[in-house]
Amino acid sequence: MKYLIVLMASPVFARSLKASAEKFAEGARNIALAFAVFGFVYAGVAYVTGQGDAPKRLTSTAVGTFCIIAASQITDFFKGIV
Repeated sequence: MKYLIVLMASPVFARSLKASAEKFAEGARNIALAFAVFGFVYAGVAYVTGQGDAPKRLTSTAVGTFCIIAASQITDFFKGIV
């Protein structure tokens, strides 16, 4: 059992909960940006193949990517207010 706990342990990135949360948010943002790139490729393929809902997919992907990029600035804005 002791060996199982050692194998399941994750590396410690920070000494505080706040720093750990910020590190997690950074990783989540990188994953979300990877999905955004995939979304643009998928929407581009749909546009090239002539599917009817391709402009809607492209617009949705662009808005979602903007939200992903702006999320850190929005949270910093609200942290500054509080």
